[in-house]
Amino acid sequence: QLLPHLDRVLYLDADTLVIHDLAELWHYDLKGKFLGVVRDEGIGFFSIHPERKTWWADQLLGPHATNYFNAGMILFDCALWRRYSISLYLYQFVLDTIQTYVLDDQDALNLFFYNLVTLLPKRFNYVTKFFNKTPLPLSEITVLHFLGHEKPWRMNFNQPQNQWPAIATYRTIAHKYQQAIAPANQPRVSVLLDTDPTTDFSLESIESLLSQDYPVLEIFVLVEEAEISTSNSLVTLAKLYDWLTLVPVTGTTAEQRWQAALAQTHGDFVLFLGRHDRLVDPKVISQLVQHQQNNQADLVSGFRVAYNPKTNEFIGPANPSTITDLSKLNPSELQPYGVGEYQTLTGQFVRRVCLHDLDFSA
Repeated sequence: QLLPHLDRVLYLDADTLVIHDLAELWHYDLKGKFLGVVRDEGIGFFSIHPERKTWWADQLLGPHATNYFNAGMILFDCALWRRYSISLYLYQFVLDTIQTYVLDDQDALNLFFYNLVTLLPKRFNYVTKFFNKTPLPLSEITVLHFLGHEKPWRMNFNQPQNQWPAIATYRTIAHKYQQAIAPANQPRVSVLLDTDPTTDFSLESIESLLSQDYPVLEIFVLVEEAEISTSNSLVTLAKLYDWLTLVPVTGTTAEQRWQAALAQTHGDFVLFLGRHDRLVDPKVISQLVQHQQNNQADLVSGFRVAYNPKTNEFIGPANPSTITDLSKLNPSELQPYGVGEYQTLTGQFVRRVCLHDLDFSA
């Protein structure tokens, strides 16, 4: 109805990413069917599951549940749709059956177009969480679908390693786009992240940086020399992101390690992060830069704490999700924010020129 002049329309969900030419999909022979779709492997494809009777697709489609399709990619034959006046019947059908839906429009389409769709190869709507079940190389995938709660534009602390290339593909494209639209004078930010080889927290800290939306960013991860040869995870990440560099360092203090890595940075500003720091929102670095520009500050520092009246001290985790400018508040106004006794600090965002004559080792 909205596009009466078109014979075909390709619909894509917001959490899909096209990584190869769509021409093959666009011209695919639908064999007289109304829709071109891909099976939903998470709902009705694996028929040997012992609890299949509990699957939603089985409850909806019965013995034909293996043909339940995902609605994240749909190739519509609009000419055929109009020829049979589908719109006259579909809306009333939805009203009559909506009480049975769990997955909303996907259920409606599966019921209404039962046996009236052409099932396409999975490469046209490849759900990333099935890399471990039905793996395909990225070179053979046309449309990636980041189905589920974890999205590549947010932090994904627990994503399996076989999904890392897909996540990196999304972020690399997004990063290039952000760079293309960034102002010409956008300052470059270098992040120095110290790591602790005895914990797994480093991967979470790195993930919090890789999900940042700031366009002109370079990340340097300070790693013990011995760890680079033994940590496959860190090495894998460094190969996937060209703005992530592993820096082999030695030294007993964080200051000594930062001094060794600082020579590799190119940023107008440097963000120093310690071994237990991470940024909990993708916009933290953008906010730091904005506050620096608003105040023309040489140093921006943020922290989040809470006052404990029983011990008369301020405690709490580092890394705020939002940044509040405290620089113009007087001491009494600062009190609720925890200035005074505090235990953790997110790191220091410093204008690079202030570091030229600074000797950390001293």
